[in-house]
Amino acid sequence: MNIFNITNPDMKPLLLIIGSLLFWSCNTTHTKEEPTSTANMIDTVKNQTTSAPISLPKKVLLAYDVQHNFSSKENKDHFKLTIYGDSIYTGTILFQIITNDKRVIYSDTFSCRDLMGDLYDTAYTLKQKEDTIKWRASTYFSEDKFTNSLIDDSDKVYFSPDDKELEDNYNEIKADKNAIGFTFTYGYEGVYSIAYSRKKKKAVFYFISD
Repeated sequence: MNIFNITNPDMKPLLLIIGSLLFWSCNTTHTKEEPTSTANMIDTVKNQTTSAPISLPKKVLLAYDVQHNFSSKENKDHFKLTIYGDSIYTGTILFQIITNDKRVIYSDTFSCRDLMGDLYDTAYTLKQKEDTIKWRASTYFSEDKFTNSLIDDSDKVYFSPDDKELEDNYNEIKADKNAIGFTFTYGYEGVYSIAYSRKKKKAVFYFISD
């Protein structure tokens, strides 16, 4: 039997399938997915210098205010974590750093569920998830998150052209022997380190891993 005989009624379904596949492959554009650059990550994690966005829910569920040296070794700044919303699990977190003279040098908002990290997909009950969020929020500004020795002189760090902002921040913080770093996490595996930039007068990222 000649399998290319299109007059054979048994072969028509097969030929229709082959023709459809050829048409699809010819008309589909394949694009290469670009890796997420650190510059895009900095844009995603907004380093604002404003007060709480007006879109935040009005109801405050939890609030933490820890004082720690950061922008100055003489005066302590306020590290504030406030949870807004109707429930801990669905709430929104506002994270701010406010100086002794009331300047907001860092502000960011994110979902409470981001504090679950890699536990997000676990089969925890709602209460267990909320208890996890509460515990991580209460320890968000623990002493071990702060460091005075930010960058060792022997460290060799290489940046891509897209990471120019992070590279500039890194070099400034590395040169500032009085800089104090703070490292925090949220999202699935997001780790962020910030320090006060005396040039920009606000907190800047000098390390990001995601």
